[in-house]
Amino acid sequence: MRDMTTYERTAHRNGTSAPATVIVEMDLTNPDHHVRYTVTVLLLGAEHTATAYDAFEALSLVREALDDEGWLLGVQGARVDVWPSGMARDQGGGRRAYRLRRGRRPRFKDLVDVFAPADEHLGTVQAQRAFVEAKFPDA
Repeated sequence: MRDMTTYERTAHRNGTSAPATVIVEMDLTNPDHHVRYTVTVLLLGAEHTATAYDAFEALSLVREALDDEGWLLGVQGARVDVWPSGMARDQGGGRRAYRLRRGRRPRFKDLVDVFAPADEHLGTVQAQRAFVEAKFPDA
């Protein structure tokens, strides 16, 4: 079984923006019976695709390619203050993550859809990982 969802989002670079199509595919047909997620971003005629065992990781891999070109993808999963818990990755396929807030542990109400639109606090994968490591050094 395959499930595919398409989102129309925006990518940002140096004060400009461009439309970006984000395609998320969940594939249950693998011979090893593990779910795989493929995220594809179509931006200005270029296609960036990555596959991983959860959607957040696939999104992060695509974002690394976009980071190299100076683009920040306008989705919640690209905010520096958003990160999935292990449970969200294992049980939810990494499609939801916590918006981390200073001074308190994440709560259920802090869960966001990683592919929902965002235009604030966007950052590179490296900046996002650094933020999470500073907030949760044991993670």
